Amino acid sequence: MVEEKMTSKMDKYGIYTTLGNLICGNDIINSSQIVKTLTACSTSFYLSYENRKTIIGTTLDVQKSQTRVHTVVFLQEINWKGENPGAISRQNIDDFFKAVFLKLGELDYSIKNVSSYTFNSYLTALQQEKNTVKHDSHACPKQTVNYTIGRLLYGKKVLCTSADPQISISYLSDLTQTYESFLKYGYSFAITKFAIKDCDVSILIDTKSSCVNFDVDSGNIYDDSNKLNHYLAYSELIAKKYSKLSSSFPLSSNKASLPSDITKLLIEKKLLTNKEKREEYIQFLNSESISFDQQLLETAAPTKKNKPPKRDISQPLKLEKETNNNIENESNSSIIGKLLRIFKKKKVSVEEDSRNVCGDCVKSNAKYDKSSLSDEPLGTNLKKGRSSKSPSKDRGHKEKRGERKNTGMPKQRGGINLLILILKFMLVILLIITAVTVLIILTKTYFIP
Repeated sequence: MVEEKMTSKMDKYGIYTTLGNLICGNDIINSSQIVKTLTACSTSFYLSYENRKTIIGTTLDVQKSQTRVHTVVFLQEINWKGENPGAISRQNIDDFFKAVFLKLGELDYSIKNVSSYTFNSYLTALQQEKNTVKHDSHACPKQTVNYTIGRLLYGKKVLCTSADPQISISYLSDLTQTYESFLKYGYSFAITKFAIKDCDVSILIDTKSSCVNFDVDSGNIYDDSNKLNHYLAYSELIAKKYSKLSSSFPLSSNKASLPSDITKLLIEKKLLTNKEKREEYIQFLNSESISFDQQLLETAAPTKKNKPPKRDISQPLKLEKETNNNIENESNSSIIGKLLRIFKKKKVSVEEDSRNVCGDCVKSNAKYDKSSLSDEPLGTNLKKGRSSKSPSKDRGHKEKRGERKNTGMPKQRGGINLLILILKFMLVILLIITAVTVLIILTKTYFIP
């Protein structure tokens, strides 16, 4: 529980003058600088997380009997019990001011007011009531908390206004509880009259300013809608789901590296793979003067797969044609080349004959199909087909048979013709060998004694 981490028991506290001199209690780390800052800015409530310590402070106007009213700074130091310091709740803030009243009362100090007149209404209500002030009716708008977290993650400071101290306290409580996992990197918060330069979140009370990010009471955010949407989106992604993402999202050792870590997380979650989203993100970073690694963002772009080169189908055909041409050129000068030319001519004539035969077959089949479609019996059609042929039709048919058709030779007949050509070629070679052999025998018999 948050209340267990931050109790009202003050093990270490210090009361200082406005010059930083210790009046009572323990000397708090870096107290001199804190005291001067809180005094100069009239800070009603201060909260800081740094060096594994939590510092809570306030400035008050006090008076002892027979002395004038003067300002003191009250600081409390709390050591962290674990890795994370723990958030501060509204109950913790109430308990802190109750402990301040108690310690100052023990030293015979009467509290006149805090540095902020508006904040006095909260202290008055706290002193008059025995129990804790009811904060339920003073809840702050949730959007302001998420917007603040988005700015803190990117290292941007927050300046806002409030006229209700109880809403300011609720805002700080909700903010630290939501942002608890990141508090260890060192953050400071203040409800103050004037903005503190090095403070991450300053809530201006009793002060009107036009250079603020939003108003805590109304929840009105004055930032550009595009920037607002970015801050809200990243705060929801990271702060709310940090416990689930901690294993895959190792944070750096300081808050200056958080923007780079967030970019890595967005890349890991594939939220920047789209080119438009990536350009919009870069534009947002540039508009807010947030430094980023350009090479890191380039890794978010999806890598294009190299397509294999298209296979050129015409290449083997060209090689085949060139090879055939070379063979023909080489064979022209030899006897075999002459024989090949003879066989080539014969091949052409055989192909033409086969085409003519195929054309006749197609015509006869067409006639047969037409006769089969008639209403008469098949035998009658056949008889009529044989008897009704006139001499003129026969002559026309014979003339058509003599014509050379340009129809392509069927694949089966092409194979048979190739086989016939090979057999003829082998027969010619055999005849040549036989003739040469006979010539040799006759020469040896009649001419050689």
